[in-house]
Amino acid sequence: MSWARSGVLGLAMSCVACGGSASPTPVPSPTPTFSSNGPCLGDIASITGSATVFPDALVRDGVACPGQLTYAEEHHCVGVYVAIAQGDRLLGGTTRYFDGDRRLIALVSHTDTPFYCDRTSGSITYGTVPRCPNATIVTNLCRR
Repeated sequence: MSWARSGVLGLAMSCVACGGSASPTPVPSPTPTFSSNGPCLGDIASITGSATVFPDALVRDGVACPGQLTYAEEHHCVGVYVAIAQGDRLLGGTTRYFDGDRRLIALVSHTDTPFYCDRTSGSITYGTVPRCPNATIVTNLCRR
């Protein structure tokens, strides 16, 4: 009877000889578990250093992106924000959102393993990520 417990199919049997029937009873599929039920959030005021300053040199000069998975991009939502996204498409990265006055308004970091919020989440958001009502203009900032 171990096959029924393995999730393949459980049968609810009744007395077939007495006019009953055999009808399959689906066994519920396992529910995926997630390491965090809520978003991992941080206080934007707790971020200091170079991540808080608009990267003029990066936008002007670009940056070396040594691997095929390395990226550096500017995402411009006209009239709303400019976001600078950098990292590795497999291992993780950071997207920084700046307002029209070039002040940091949000930052999202992500990794390929649970690292944030007591190692329960692979990403953390500082501040409120703005929504763009239109398509963003994406500029590749990589020099290869």
